[in-house]
Amino acid sequence: MPHHLLLPCVTLSVLLRALAAAQDPSYTITLISVPGTPYTTAAAINAHGQIVGQYELDLHNLGHGHGFLLEHGTFTTIDPPGATSTFPTGINIWSQIVGTYTDTNHLTHGFLLEHGTFTPLDPPGATSTFPTAINIRGQTRVCGE
Repeated sequence: MPHHLLLPCVTLSVLLRALAAAQDPSYTITLISVPGTPYTTAAAINAHGQIVGQYELDLHNLGHGHGFLLEHGTFTTIDPPGATSTFPTGINIWSQIVGTYTDTNHLTHGFLLEHGTFTPLDPPGATSTFPTAINIRGQTRVCGE
């Protein structure tokens, strides 16, 4: 996944923390780390506290990360079939998850994960698809080429 896509996630995270701090002066910073992995990044959190993001198994082989859902202290891996790298980028209150994955041909696709079923989010003619958020109505913001 290109590094420039990580910046909006970090920016959103900082903005959400600032918003939370403005509304409630007491808040807690929690370290999120998939056990046994050297790198974890959280991308989104919903109102139920479910968190999605990506983890890497090997810092010397970046770009082959796996997606995760953190719910009630338990990490669940999120990898669409045929994915060589996965990055969930959004989750709504209905636990619908969107994100990107790279396939064995090095093509980037968008996905929606709902009730255990992966649905591709690739507009016709797109060569790369990057869903970045999903709202309460299930509407997804998708960037692409």
